[in-house]
Amino acid sequence: MNKIIISVFILCFTFEVCAQKYSFLPSDLKPIPSSEFQKPKQPIDLVYNEDGTRTRYAEAIKLIASQLAIPTLFVDNSGVLKALVINEKIQIEYPGIPDNLKNLGYAYGNSESDTVIIHSQGSPNLILKTWLFEKNAARLSKTVGNHFWVNVKQNQMLNLDEIKKRQLSFEETKEYVTKSSEILSDVINYFKSQNKKVYLLGASGGAFVITDMIATYGNIADGYVIMTGRLDMNEEMWIPRSKGEVWHFNKDGKTIYKADPPTSILAKNINLLQAAGTYKRYTKELEGVDLSKVIYLYGRADDKVGSLQKHEIEFLQSHGALLIASNGNHTSSSKYLEILLRLMLLD
Repeated sequence: MNKIIISVFILCFTFEVCAQKYSFLPSDLKPIPSSEFQKPKQPIDLVYNEDGTRTRYAEAIKLIASQLAIPTLFVDNSGVLKALVINEKIQIEYPGIPDNLKNLGYAYGNSESDTVIIHSQGSPNLILKTWLFEKNAARLSKTVGNHFWVNVKQNQMLNLDEIKKRQLSFEETKEYVTKSSEILSDVINYFKSQNKKVYLLGASGGAFVITDMIATYGNIADGYVIMTGRLDMNEEMWIPRSKGEVWHFNKDGKTIYKADPPTSILAKNINLLQAAGTYKRYTKELEGVDLSKVIYLYGRADDKVGSLQKHEIEFLQSHGALLIASNGNHTSSSKYLEILLRLMLLD
């Protein structure tokens, strides 16, 4: 694995270089990196799209809050907020990357780094986190290293109209999950072709996509941090979900209870996607696969995907994975992220 490079994360070479790209703004204004964005306490008059067209402040804030636009605030020499520019062209910006890969995600950071950290989007979430992703990457970069970070979409995010408007079958959602694994492998293979060290990070739904990608395409990355996933989801969870029912884990991470079924087309499709992402028996799919590059964190009281069962723990250990148990629930795993990344990047 690659050595950790400790450095200060820099979004732009200087504030002035960034500001010069927007000729429609007063030249004396300086930008605040998107990773430091906070909603202004009062509306701003100068609000623009990336191409220089004016837009309304309320509309811009709505897009930003929905993670559908990347914001850059500008201040004057006194530090007073004067302008806001939003960019709705969310894609992987990297020199020479093919067009068919650009729209598969979102990138941030040092494209010249020898290390690429790919985040597998969690849940079957339909929103690609942009400036919030930057906040986390910028924070982690101060100790993990000034690397290139890529947030990769799941397939349903590329087919929003169908997911929102048409009821899918369980078999169709299985195909969606299969495509998500392919998308992840395509992005990995591209950056490997650029002679980069490529590391994967994923939690919850993203953990399942990484697991499926390894089972389907093999050990194509240089290291993995997988958090709050499962290898063999309880059948009493995924089978009812595949038929439209909803079951949840209790706070103990073991027992389950029945919840109200989804009513909207979108909610029904997301429920099916969750079943399609968890129905495989990965202790069978990964049999014989070397998992020594995998760091696997699970919660003993995971209330979303459940705690690992004994046979799952034994499988991971016997296949070389570094297994780490937390006494927390599904969301408490985030506090371990920095140390897990540092472990992954160690030689």
